[in-house]
Amino acid sequence: MPVSIKWFPPSWFQIKTKDKIIYIDPAWMRTYFTKYPKKIEFSKWPDPIDGLPEKDLEKANVILLTHHHKDHCKSVTVNRLKDADTLVVAPKRCIKELGKDIKVVAPGDELPFGDITIKAVDAYNTEQGSSTRKVHHKGNVSAT
Repeated sequence: MPVSIKWFPPSWFQIKTKDKIIYIDPAWMRTYFTKYPKKIEFSKWPDPIDGLPEKDLEKANVILLTHHHKDHCKSVTVNRLKDADTLVVAPKRCIKELGKDIKVVAPGDELPFGDITIKAVDAYNTEQGSSTRKVHHKGNVSAT
């Protein structure tokens, strides 16, 4: 199955196959760099965070949010990328921002979606604790 992967700096991806478009952690952090010359914790940014870098992004079949931080778990961003049939997969802490119309996952969950399986794994806060000195694997998507 041919697959293309597009990186949107600094932190998100589009995975495209013949019949699927998947976004992982969509966000655009231009606000962080242009409005805040000094580093400011993103949870203190005002709302709304700037939009996405392109106006006509393709609608997603699946949107995967790996964590609840407001640079990714943002309804204005998710709504630009989804349509009525889009599956939004996110941790429980995203419900407050995105509403209950998401598929809540936790580490260890596997979610079949057509010919792919989405497996949620531990991320930033691993079983060993949080640390910037460790590799934090964000997820696993495999074709069946």
